[in-house]
Amino acid sequence: METWSGLLGAAVGGLIAGLVAWLQTRASIRHQFDLFRQGLEADRQGGRTAFRRAAASDALRALAILDAAMPHMDHRLSRLRQDSPGYVIKRREQAELALGELRRAELSTVPSLGADVQQQWHALIVAADTASRAGNSMGDEACSAAAAALQEEASSMHADLVALTDAQ
Repeated sequence: METWSGLLGAAVGGLIAGLVAWLQTRASIRHQFDLFRQGLEADRQGGRTAFRRAAASDALRALAILDAAMPHMDHRLSRLRQDSPGYVIKRREQAELALGELRRAELSTVPSLGADVQQQWHALIVAADTASRAGNSMGDEACSAAAAALQEEASSMHADLVALTDAQ
């Protein structure tokens, strides 16, 4: 009888020890899998952040081209440049280059920055197009208003893009 109770005790002890080992292994594997999943999500988030930063940097380059063209979009200066017949042509070329770059960025990089940035970007393109088309027939006040609207949209967009590039 003692032999049977010893064997039964050893079997029950072995089963309990095996069950405990199995549960500990399972908990350890689950914990390591959770750590792996968290690391993977952190890598994904880091990749998304890097992608958004790159997109914001590309959009900032487009804004720099717009900024370089802005003096050419202010048509009030054309009266001061009567001695330079190529001024109007150069102004138009700069405006077309800036608008083309804004539209390129609108299609390639701005969609990855979110719907709010897309709406702001579209408003910026409309303001730039209006400022580039403003002519002497509009009068100084309309040209000044178009240039001021463009400056306001560009400044707002620049601040938002810089915030995106600085985001952690």
